[in-house]
Amino acid sequence: MALASMSPSSRAEPGSRESVLGSARFYHLFDQAESVRWKISDLPWERLDHSLVSDELLDVVTEIAMSELTTWSASRMFLEKFHDDVDFTQWVSVWMYEETKHPYVLMRWLELAGRSFDADFVASGRATEPFIRSRVGTLVMNILSEIEASSIYMRLSKAVREPVLKTITRLLSSDEARHSGSFYVYASKMIACSNRPRTERIEALKVLYFWLTSLRDVQHPVAIVSRLVSGLSRESDELPGVDDRGLIDARMRSVIGTLVGISLDSADDVMEQIRRLALG
Repeated sequence: MALASMSPSSRAEPGSRESVLGSARFYHLFDQAESVRWKISDLPWERLDHSLVSDELLDVVTEIAMSELTTWSASRMFLEKFHDDVDFTQWVSVWMYEETKHPYVLMRWLELAGRSFDADFVASGRATEPFIRSRVGTLVMNILSEIEASSIYMRLSKAVREPVLKTITRLLSSDEARHSGSFYVYASKMIACSNRPRTERIEALKVLYFWLTSLRDVQHPVAIVSRLVSGLSRESDELPGVDDRGLIDARMRSVIGTLVGISLDSADDVMEQIRRLALG
């Protein structure tokens, strides 16, 4: 337990200030996370059906597990980039805990299915690209990556027949969707509190436009896995298809459009709104 001294004069009288428990986003998001948190020990590991596990499926899940290992590096960068934001950095601690479960549960399934991993695998998985300069842009990038990740897991959950992996991917999809919403909360707060809200909205739209039009060039681990899964799915009846790309993009436009208060009907529309905002 961390201890800090507090002089009598620094103790706020009840009702003299707005309670941080009510004003900070972290506490609401923490309670939300507690209410839906799942335990790895509760998963039906004994039901794993080896007859429904192919080498191709093992390869895909291995790549996804490696992409999830970037959580440690991302958490460090979040804490450095947002070091003066007590509210957000508290939530990062929850995000890190929950996201760290993802590679663990996938690697545990993989080991039961016949794959094994060493420390080099974990170390390699921690390598990631640096964050972009804009704080709002960083948050928006993670809103989008969590939407993408949630979609990947949902597609896997619907496509795979192995019951334990089906349960795992359903749980991970739910986690990622909730995390996207949490990043949205902090992006919205940052824009609302900014002295340059128009600039922040432009930064948000730039990130959205890049993701929508240049996914093949996005170096975020989730984008890399999305390209892998999409490529393999064209050659396999076992893996999820890519027919929902349009739906994912529409969801991203809707979420970021709501964030910046603009209706966005297409990628071209996103660029047009960037131009309009830039002109003031």
